[in-house]
Amino acid sequence: MERPSDTPPMWCNPQTLHRDFDDQATALESEVFDLHSTIDPSHIIHLIRQLLPAAGKHVHSCSAEVTRNNDCSNPAEDSKCKVDIIVQNVTGSVDGQLKHDSLSASDVEDEERVRRIKEEGVNSDSAVLGNSLQSAARSPEVSLTNAITVGNGKDEDYEDKVEKSKHEDTEEKTEYEDSREEAGCVLWDLAANQIHADFLVENQIIDVLLELLRTAQSDRMREICLGILGNLACHAKPEKIMVETEGFVSMVVKQLFVNDAPSLSEACRLLSAGLHSEVVSAWVMALKGEEVMERILWMVANTMNSQLLEKSTELLLAMVDSRIDAASGFLPTLLRLGLLDLLTDLLACEVTAINEGTSSCGDTVLDIVLQIAEVLSLVDDVALQLAANRKLFSLACQVVRLSSKDEIGPSGITATVLIANLLMEEAHLIHEVSHDEILVNHLLTLVPSLGDDSGARNALWSILGRIFRCLVATKNEPPGSSMIAVLTDSCSLLLDDLDDHQEDDIREDEGGALPASHTMVNNSRGLQAKLTTVSNMAQIMEEWAAVVTQNTVNHDAPSVEMVQNAYISLRKHVTANGTMPEFEKPPCENGSLHSG
Repeated sequence: MERPSDTPPMWCNPQTLHRDFDDQATALESEVFDLHSTIDPSHIIHLIRQLLPAAGKHVHSCSAEVTRNNDCSNPAEDSKCKVDIIVQNVTGSVDGQLKHDSLSASDVEDEERVRRIKEEGVNSDSAVLGNSLQSAARSPEVSLTNAITVGNGKDEDYEDKVEKSKHEDTEEKTEYEDSREEAGCVLWDLAANQIHADFLVENQIIDVLLELLRTAQSDRMREICLGILGNLACHAKPEKIMVETEGFVSMVVKQLFVNDAPSLSEACRLLSAGLHSEVVSAWVMALKGEEVMERILWMVANTMNSQLLEKSTELLLAMVDSRIDAASGFLPTLLRLGLLDLLTDLLACEVTAINEGTSSCGDTVLDIVLQIAEVLSLVDDVALQLAANRKLFSLACQVVRLSSKDEIGPSGITATVLIANLLMEEAHLIHEVSHDEILVNHLLTLVPSLGDDSGARNALWSILGRIFRCLVATKNEPPGSSMIAVLTDSCSLLLDDLDDHQEDDIREDEGGALPASHTMVNNSRGLQAKLTTVSNMAQIMEEWAAVVTQNTVNHDAPSVEMVQNAYISLRKHVTANGTMPEFEKPPCENGSLHSG
């Protein structure tokens, strides 16, 4: 059974900083998040400039001077002129950060003066030292070092000045890095809007970000760059341009091998968006390497960071999703690397965490892992392996039993679909749950929450149908009073569901118009199949009431009467909505069940 997938969500920077770094940013702060506002193009260009590394400061003034001399009358064109110049200078700016500037004329003159002082044996001439310091003040730090050597390293006042200078440089660098991060966070949010994203791409932000990823950056700056790209990847045009940019895809994949959890989270998010895009083939080719897939599985298995666990499992889900051609390229290697065992272990960890109240992210990761298993259950060969994994089946049933907990959200429904698919492959599994009144109770409780999810609704009816057929067939193991109480209390839920979806069920009986992805090829399809399930339920209750009335002298008359009223109500509903179906031939013959 397959359910339609939702459109990948749009993500924004979860750690956006809200500090004003210039008057223009302050004036536009309230507009940044207004998707219908128009941002001044020059402000966006200013933000892109802010991303450049510290050694590129001179590029800012240089590019600004050049653009002032350009005759770009159109603001947008003028902005693009500025960015083009910036992009051309990014590489040079970064390289300059790694090299020492050549010695100036004052440096050479200063060194020559020191050499003469040493030759004359003058080691403490204050006048010469003062001249050296004055000259050194105009020169790089290498000259300062030479000057202080003349004083035998005992000029404490000078040492204080050096330390103060270094402290001021550190503060200036920190301030500049903060401004870069602030600008990146604003761009991160802007990239979530399609109009802003298109403008950013037209003005070469992809080239700027790619160059920053190629060079050494702080972990936070790398995370911001990947976050911006992750939001851009949610839009068709920017995604296409990114993939067509030389070296871009391979550079993003390389980010999977860094050791910073937030950066890895954004890299996984970006790759997930790529696998859901129209240019999926380029990402598939880059991710098909065994080393890459092994790294992804290693992250999922070993990370203690909840955000990284969520994003890495989302990436794994995108890789195995059977609705894209990527599945055939990824699955053989992933299975060989132990994907199925990993899913079982993850399910066990998440269920244990929810049971113990130690889960930090609700059922988000649990639901993603169940979705991966659900997708794999649609692949014939893999479905057989999943169905043979008793622990996996037991964990899925346990999730349904936990569905009343506050931590359990959509994972209860996802687990229901997975159970139905596994029962399609291995019908014998029904023996493990047919007398489990807690599981049956929670399945029935889920009925109203299914809404218009026809796939999940059919899955639930399929499980109930198999359970009731098994109970009808096992005369020597009649259900206990607790099971009958569950069925009695839930009669109205099933009847309301049939009334609410009667037209859809009739169309399925007629081979109707519902798409194939919304249906299950099993005995839960259509109104008549569901009425048969209701009839089996009524028969179980009727037989129990007859046995209790006959064999128990002091039976609880009110309880028996409630059961009788319930199964009579079920019979009436079946008669009113269709021909009273004959009870199905028991599916248990020689201790085995036939699959639906």
